[in-house]
Amino acid sequence: MIIEQAVHLKQRNLEIFLRNRLLYVNGGFRFLKNITGFWIIQECKKFWDENIKSYSYDELTEMALKYGHANFRINPDDPRFLKLGLIDNNMPDRIKSYCRETGQKVPETPAEITRGIIESFGLPPIIRTIS
Repeated sequence: MIIEQAVHLKQRNLEIFLRNRLLYVNGGFRFLKNITGFWIIQECKKFWDENIKSYSYDELTEMALKYGHANFRINPDDPRFLKLGLIDNNMPDRIKSYCRETGQKVPETPAEITRGIIESFGLPPIIRTIS
């Protein structure tokens, strides 16, 4: 009985998830998938602009390209990255904390942080998001 209810709940949640992420385009429906990584970069830029140095998005992108591969990955869907200023306004520190907690190299520079965020865009897979 409990297992049956749990399966029903999962199916119902999936239906709601899919219904809320459909977009009508050119006579057909397409699934929407929000990309949280852009939000994370925006919040990092905001912090750096206010506290360190003002960077344009072009500058951040160029620095990230020159940096090379980052030595960390984040899960952009981790709740700590989704909260607007509820924890603090320091997104780079949230990323550093995540890396420490997951045993990864802790990024230090805006170039390294930006590169790591960009490389993390593909993680986690959509299946993980749905389940």
